[in-house]
Amino acid sequence: MNGAYVLIDPAALARNAKALKARLGSFYCVLKCDAYGHGAEKCAAQLADIGMERFAVYSLSEANTVRKAAKNAEILILGRTEPVFCDELEAGGFVQTVSSADYARVLAYHSKNIKIHIEIDCGMNRSGFKPLELSAFSLPFPAEKISGVFGHLSCADEKELSEAEKQIRIFESAAGLLEKTLGKPLIRHLSASAASLRSELKTNALSRIGLALYGVAPENCDGGFLEPVMSFYSDVTEVRSVKKSETVGYGSDHSLSRDSVIATVSGGYANGILRSASTKLTVLIHGQPAPSVGRICMDRFMVDVTDVVTSGTLVRPGDTVTFFDKNFGIESMARACGTIPYEVLTCIGNSNRRIYADFIHDR
Repeated sequence: MNGAYVLIDPAALARNAKALKARLGSFYCVLKCDAYGHGAEKCAAQLADIGMERFAVYSLSEANTVRKAAKNAEILILGRTEPVFCDELEAGGFVQTVSSADYARVLAYHSKNIKIHIEIDCGMNRSGFKPLELSAFSLPFPAEKISGVFGHLSCADEKELSEAEKQIRIFESAAGLLEKTLGKPLIRHLSASAASLRSELKTNALSRIGLALYGVAPENCDGGFLEPVMSFYSDVTEVRSVKKSETVGYGSDHSLSRDSVIATVSGGYANGILRSASTKLTVLIHGQPAPSVGRICMDRFMVDVTDVVTSGTLVRPGDTVTFFDKNFGIESMARACGTIPYEVLTCIGNSNRRIYADFIHDR
C-alpha cells in the first residue's frame, strides 16, 4: 500500500449508531474534529441515511460540512461562533451554544433570530453558565428561540462516580430552573459516551455520542457490543540483520541484547505515531507482535521482528503492519503513546490517507 493509511468502515458506523439508538433512544451524533478523524461529511451522510437526525460539531465550518450531507438534520454548534457570522448561522439553520452572559448579550445584539441551546457549567469550569449566574440573568432572546439546555460531566469515566452523580444533580436543578423561567420544556442533553455506557448513571436527558459511535469505549465503560470503525495499517520498507550490542535509531541509545532482525516501518510522528511511543509501541506483522526499537522518527520507525522470523515466518518489504484494527484494539497504541484513544483517532485519522470500504463481518 506504500505508506501509512486508515481504513474506515461506514457499515460498522451505521451498526454502532443503530445499537446505541436501541439502548439510548434519540441522541446527538458528535462529528467534531472531522468526526474524530473519520471524515465528517462521509460519516454524516451514512448516519443521515439510517435516519439519524441530531448532530453536534464544534465550529461553524464543521457545521457547514455536515449540512452538505445532512440537509434536514438539527446541527448543534458546541463552540463559540463570532457574532459577525450570525447571518450564516441563520441561513444554515444551525443551533448555537450560548455559554456566558457576555456572549449572550453580544450575540443577541447582532441577531435575536438564532436558534439557541444554553450550556450549564456542572463543575468542569471549562465553559457554560454557573447555575447561580444563570438564575440571576435574563436571557436576551425570545423564548421560542431557546430550544435546549445541556451540560458536560467531567468524571463519568472514573471508577468512582460520586462526582459525576453530583454534577448530574447540578445540571438537572439548573435545567429545571431554566425551564420554569421560560415556561416550557427544553431539549436536555448531558451524557457523552462515558456516562451513556454506565448503567449506574441515570439522567433525564439525551446523550451526545462521539467515541462510542466510532466503536471505542471510554475507560471503565462497557462497549463490548461496539465495532471499531477505523483500522490503521502501514507496511515494511526494509529488513536487515543487526548484531548484538549494535544500536538502533537516533541518539544511538537503544542497544540490542541479541543478534536481531530489524524491520523499518513506514510512518512516524508526522503520521500521528507519537514519539513518546518509542520502545513502547507494539505492532503486528503476519499477526505476530513486533515491538518498536529506538526512537520513532518523523516518517518511519524500526521494530524487532526476530521472534517473527524465528517462528518460521519470512518478513519482507511490502508486508502489512497493523497498528490497530477490529481484532487488535486501539487501546494498546494509546497506552504506548501515553494518551487516550480520542487523541489517537483524531491524530491518526487526520494525518493519513483514508480509504472507505465496507467489510464482511460474522453476524
